[in-house]
Amino acid sequence: MLTPGDALALVRQKRPVLHHIMNQVTMSFVANGVLALGGRPMMARHPDEAAEAASKADGLVLNLGTPTPETIEAMLLAGKSARAKGIPIVFDPVGVGLSAMRGDAATRILEELHPTAICGNAAELSYLLTREWHGKGIDAAAPVSDPVEIAVQVARRYRCLAVLTGKTDVICGGRLIATSGHGDEWLTLVTGTGCLATSIVALFLAAVHSAEAGSKPHASWEASIAAVCTLGIAAEEARLAAAGPGTFQQELLDRLYTLQPAFINNRAEIRLHSR
Repeated sequence: MLTPGDALALVRQKRPVLHHIMNQVTMSFVANGVLALGGRPMMARHPDEAAEAASKADGLVLNLGTPTPETIEAMLLAGKSARAKGIPIVFDPVGVGLSAMRGDAATRILEELHPTAICGNAAELSYLLTREWHGKGIDAAAPVSDPVEIAVQVARRYRCLAVLTGKTDVICGGRLIATSGHGDEWLTLVTGTGCLATSIVALFLAAVHSAEAGSKPHASWEASIAAVCTLGIAAEEARLAAAGPGTFQQELLDRLYTLQPAFINNRAEIRLHSR
């Protein structure tokens, strides 16, 4: 099995180029988080260059945080380019039930691009199943059903990895289900930590995909587990040194940079489930 520490080491060795079309509010923070872990972020969002940029990347993140008709077009163009190249596509349906525009964009992305993974909170993933919105603005509300069941159903319906982030993270790939409770409540006080979680999943998938490890059974599922554990453990360590949300954000970036594979392996707590 690919351990979380092994996956982190692979990220730092491969230094994947990760193309984002994403939330303008959180771009800088996410880019810095990807850099801290060893990745190389790219943020080309204009339709005239989106496809070409994706063709030069190792992974693609599509994030609905601040959608416009132009960026949605760019997402579809980049996604088709990524599919032609065979690189991972990770979709974050941020606030998907907030408006018809977001819902329609999500439908097109899912139907036309068939992402490798879908990452989001319980409200977002639940909407993809029921078309009912239980979020507050673009934020998550309390899950209306079992988060594990939501992730299982999303993974099965869309035939992809499903990563549900929250107090307990759920990582589902077909019949493979894992949960992890790493993290800290201060993650909810910093804008963009959900976006960063999605990008870290994409970064780890890109690293595994570009290595021989990518051909091993369950490698993408294991890489996704490693991604959420890495962010969660970094958050736990950051909280120890932070005075409030501002310094927590700074400490989080520092911990992502300094975390060592052996430390992650020793700390990671992962529970496996069956359905």
